[in-house]
Amino acid sequence: MIGDLVPVVDFYPEPVPNVSFKELSVLKTTTRTMHTIQHRTFIARQIYLYQPDHKYADTEEKKIKKYASQELHAMVRGKSGFTMEVVCATGMLRFIKNKSREETQEEIYREYGLHLSTGTISNLSLEFLIRFEMYHNQHFNLLVDTMKKDGGYILGADGTGDGGSDRILLLMDLIRGWSLSCSVIPSEKEDYITPLFKDLINKAGDPLAFVRDMGCGLHKAGEKLFSDILTKECNFHFMRDAGKDMMTENYQELKKVMVRLKVRSDLAKLRKTLNYEAKSKRINLRTTMQSLRENAPVEDINAVIFTETYHLTSWILNYAEESHCQRFPYSLPWVYLYKRCQQGMNAISEILSTATNANSDISYIKEVQKIIERPFHDKTTTVLADLEHRLKREQDLFLDLREALKIPIDKGDIPRGNLFISDEESLEIEISLKKLRDRLSLAVKNSTSTPEEEIVLEHLIRHGNWLGASNLTVTVNGEEKKISIPRAISLVDARFSQVKSSIRKRTGKKDTGRELNRYGALLCLLQNLHSEEYVKVMFNSIENISNAIENIPKEEVDKAIEEFKNAQCRYDVTCARGDNEFETFEIV
Repeated sequence: MIGDLVPVVDFYPEPVPNVSFKELSVLKTTTRTMHTIQHRTFIARQIYLYQPDHKYADTEEKKIKKYASQELHAMVRGKSGFTMEVVCATGMLRFIKNKSREETQEEIYREYGLHLSTGTISNLSLEFLIRFEMYHNQHFNLLVDTMKKDGGYILGADGTGDGGSDRILLLMDLIRGWSLSCSVIPSEKEDYITPLFKDLINKAGDPLAFVRDMGCGLHKAGEKLFSDILTKECNFHFMRDAGKDMMTENYQELKKVMVRLKVRSDLAKLRKTLNYEAKSKRINLRTTMQSLRENAPVEDINAVIFTETYHLTSWILNYAEESHCQRFPYSLPWVYLYKRCQQGMNAISEILSTATNANSDISYIKEVQKIIERPFHDKTTTVLADLEHRLKREQDLFLDLREALKIPIDKGDIPRGNLFISDEESLEIEISLKKLRDRLSLAVKNSTSTPEEEIVLEHLIRHGNWLGASNLTVTVNGEEKKISIPRAISLVDARFSQVKSSIRKRTGKKDTGRELNRYGALLCLLQNLHSEEYVKVMFNSIENISNAIENIPKEEVDKAIEEFKNAQCRYDVTCARGDNEFETFEIV
């Protein structure tokens, strides 16, 4: 049936020196379906020839000396029916353009006229990832040569994970943004990190500088191997850890009280009711509010009261906008909700006054009032007020620390434009941190310190020496070259964010942990394809990737894929984990 629909192409052996085709006979024929970008889908019929008079030319191995088509062999390696262009096209769609399997299936058919099953797409995509990783490791010397010509590299190291599973440790060149190495390790302990550092040093030599996060394992491994190398700790991670240690206890307690009072949940329910009522009464909330803002006359006073009630409720519920997309401890969303409830009480008084004078319905505004005044009734008032006061004090100290480190107030992470600083700014940071440390030390000495001051002082004593460091000057081809050292591992964090974001686009949020465990390390390396310099150094152009990775022997690729699948088996519930577990599954 397939033969009727798909063209059949015969492949004969090419002419052989000193051998006449008249002397050859057909040994056998084989067929396989081929999928190519250039010729689409066809059936390749391979005709094998041999010399009857020399059937066993190699008497030692007793093998038939047969002649096959080298053209077909060059088209695909091994027994695969897919050319490397198809493998690359599938992998690029899946992991660079972040298409789902179904979207990739449709795109491959639309662009190239090839029918691929979703299972085939998974297999080809994995082969692409494995081949890319193998090519990266086998030609790593090309990256090393480039880095040495430019004066060296700055090593950035950080780990990530999802779902409480293994960690992915990424080693990155922070000058060029290249992922040098990415490995899955059980945890960020020194014993697992040190061998990876040693392997990189053996390949690329010592880095010019080392920038790391606050992890104990990275700290110990770095001290052991990079004791003579300039080391910086990520300023952002330092700020985050100090802020969490300062504010977590009080913030979580305030959040716990606010959640128990059901302020947010009840306001959200009420807003839905108000929205439904507005549609029933045909009140255009947007138009009415716009008229009020422009001081335009509105004839229906009931619509005015209703609209103001709705927008007050929405304004309180939109408390997260004060976070400016920052996360705790850079922002305190539940504190913002508490303050908006406080401010909303004054607004309610004005709305009630207007509604009473107009003899309008006040049932909904009264309901809002009952909800937002909960944090200010009975013993709750004192508890929340005290927590808010303590958090205000802690946040002020947090802002002092931000100012000393020259981290913009309106940014949680250090922005790209503020990632590199001059030697003068670095010196200013060191002076500011010393002043802050001396101030806190004096408070502790005089027994007038607060708990948050003691926490920040402890962090400064432990990590202060690695927060500020001058930039480097190296000699390249007889000329001095200035190399700026980033004060954060934002590039590494951004790489992890790119990988997680791409996974969510392909598979959805619920499978992020599973996909990160499976492909995270490979995807961190693959992100290098977004670097034009990396592509030029390794492949010369993006179009040459398929030719480059095709030269890796198929046997080595198959072995690597098998090892990869065996390593990932523990993440799959369908893989054997012992007789007892299968018995349990059968019973369930």
